[in-house]
Order: sequence, then structure tokens, then C-alpha cells
Amino acid sequence: MTISLSPLPILPFTPLPVLASPSFEEIKEEARAILLAGAELPLRLVVRRHQERILDRVYNALVSTGEG
Repeated sequence: MTISLSPLPILPFTPLPVLASPSFEEIKEEARAILLAGAELPLRLVVRRHQERILDRVYNALVSTGEG
């Protein structure tokens, strides 16, 4: 019985995909669609979370550009 000591084949490296966060315009359009669909009062939790994310992004954009 012989044991082969040949090296294992080297597989090419494939980097993992980078998940891109949605652009400000995409978030704005999604929020507009939700609000135009007729938000219930009080607003649903998913809508409030979305509003908070939008406000955070707007705040961060204004702070990073020195406009706010």
C-alpha cells in the first residue's frame, strides 16, 4: 500500500460579497412609498423604525458635511 504525498490542489480565493447599504435616495423612496400607502395612526412599529433610520442618516450626512 502506498500513500500519495502530493499536495492538495489550491483552490482560487473568492472574496465574500460586500453587502452595500441602501443609498439615501433608495431609503427616501421606500419611506415615501410607505407614507403614501396611508400610514395608520399610531404609526406601525416598522414605519417608526424606518423613520428613525432615515433621521439618523440625514443627521449623520449633515454633520459629516458640516451643514448641520
